[in-house]
Amino acid sequence: LENEKKTVELTLEEVHAIHDELTLTHNHLEKSNGLLLESVNYARKIQEALLPSPDALSGKLGEVAVCWQPLHVVSGDYYWMQEIDGRCVIVIGDCTGHGVPGAFLTMVFATALERILREEASLHPADMLASLDKMFRERLRQEHSDSPADDGLEAAVCVFDKRTATLEYAGAGISLLVMPEAGSWQEIKADRMALGYGSLRPKSPFTTHHLPVEPGTSYYLFTDGAPDHVGGSPCRLFGRRRLAETIAQHRKMPLAQQLEEIHAQLKAYRGKQLRRDDMTIVAFRPFKTYED
Repeated sequence: LENEKKTVELTLEEVHAIHDELTLTHNHLEKSNGLLLESVNYARKIQEALLPSPDALSGKLGEVAVCWQPLHVVSGDYYWMQEIDGRCVIVIGDCTGHGVPGAFLTMVFATALERILREEASLHPADMLASLDKMFRERLRQEHSDSPADDGLEAAVCVFDKRTATLEYAGAGISLLVMPEAGSWQEIKADRMALGYGSLRPKSPFTTHHLPVEPGTSYYLFTDGAPDHVGGSPCRLFGRRRLAETIAQHRKMPLAQQLEEIHAQLKAYRGKQLRRDDMTIVAFRPFKTYED
C-alpha cells in the first residue's frame, strides 16, 4: 500500500507539472497570437490609408459607392479612383490569395498603378492593363526562371470622359456590368487573361470597349468574392447572373443603399456557410447632365 501511495503521489506530481507546462505554453501562444493580431490590425489601417478617399470623385463623376470587404482583416482586393485631365479613372484588382499574402500583392499593384498614372501619358484602359502586367512581372522578377512568386491578379480599368459622355473599359478577368434605368442589363466581357503570373505568356493587346454613357445608367465592377458566395439549398454559388438580377431589382436605389442591400442579401443567401474570399464592388452612376 505504501508503494501504491507513492506511485499515486508521483503521478499527481507529474499531472501538476504537465498542467503548469501547458499553462505556460498557452499563455505564450496567447501572447504571440495577440501580437500577431495587433500587427495585422495595424496593417489593415495602413492598407485602408492607401485606398482612395470616399469623395475622390465627388462632384466630378456623379454617384459612386464602394463595398470593400476583406476576408481576413487585410485584403487581396484593391481599387483606385482619380480625376486626371478631366477624365475619371476607376481601377479595381483582385490579387492572388487573400489575407496577408494578398495584401502584400496589393502593395505591388498600388505602386505600379501610381507609377503609371504619374509617368505615362496614355490613359487608355488597354494600355494601362498592359503596363500593369509588365510592371507586375518586373517587380516580382517573373522574367527569371528562379522567381519564387508565380502570382498575379485580375483587374479592370474604366475611364469616363464627361466632355464626350463616353466610357472606355478594359478588363483582365473582371467584366463590367452595365445597368440602365430600365430594361435589360448587359455584361461587357473581360479578356480571359490575368496580369502577372510568370507561368503565363503576357496578353497583348487587351481589348478596349467604347461605350456611350446613357443618362441614369449605372456601372459595376466586382471581384469574384461577390458572385462566389456559397449557400442556398442545394448548396451552390450565388453566381454572376443572380448578382446582376439582384442589382436590377434595386437599380432605383441610391448606390450606397443599393450596395448595402446587396451585401445583406449575399449574407442571407450564405446562411451558415463561411465566406471564401475578399469581396469588392465598385458602383458608379455618372451625372445625367454636366455644366461646361
